Amino acid sequence: MTTTPENKPDEQARGARAQSLLDNPVFKEAMAAVKGTYTKAMIETDPDNSKDRDHFHRCIRAMDDVEAALTIFVRDGKIDSAMKVKQERAKK
Repeated sequence: MTTTPENKPDEQARGARAQSLLDNPVFKEAMAAVKGTYTKAMIETDPDNSKDRDHFHRCIRAMDDVEAALTIFVRDGKIDSAMKVKQERAKK
């Protein structure tokens, strides 16, 4: 979905929710458990089985991508917050 001014998410709220997820011990534990499972499965593949090894590698990278996206949401929320403060100061 394309972001327009009408459907732009509240960057600060989204950033706060993303930070809450990143700080959540259960989320961290789940991510570590799943990543550990994928890593173990990747290591245990047959040396000749590059298809499965590549699959598990892509899964691990996808998990990294999720964490990166959440980190970007946090950053965007902080930027949006700073911009709003700057705009409010400019009005005075």
